[in-house]
Amino acid sequence: MKAIDNMLAQIRHIDKNLEAEAVHIVEAKSESISEIVRGQLLKGLDGSGKAIKPKYSPETIRSKKKKGQPTNKVTLFDSGDFHNSFFTQAKGQFYSIFSKDHKAPFLFENYGENILTPTKENNSKVNLKIVLPGLREYILTNLKF
Repeated sequence: MKAIDNMLAQIRHIDKNLEAEAVHIVEAKSESISEIVRGQLLKGLDGSGKAIKPKYSPETIRSKKKKGQPTNKVTLFDSGDFHNSFFTQAKGQFYSIFSKDHKAPFLFENYGENILTPTKENNSKVNLKIVLPGLREYILTNLKF
């Protein structure tokens, strides 16, 4: 009976701390999550999976052509400062991606707030490839039979 009580206590402890552990995992894996969103932006997609609009101005297109960058889609990549400034914050069951770049407010105003929101597909990728394995490890580490 004591073994069962001990096991139940471990399970209650794990359950009590699971949400906090998920927050820790998301923030610890910020770079991996940011990389998923960078890939989404390089495909020219916003959080709804639609093409980022409005299209680049003629001046921006000329500049991007000189740099050998794509002009057929909006990637929000020029020098890399914006893409390299991403970080995640989590609260409860939700996480958000932010940018430390000084251009971020301008980009949000012009292209919309959801440019850093993962698509449904990418959110599933974050959950299945990043959060779930981390939670699995946490559970197995804290279960001692």
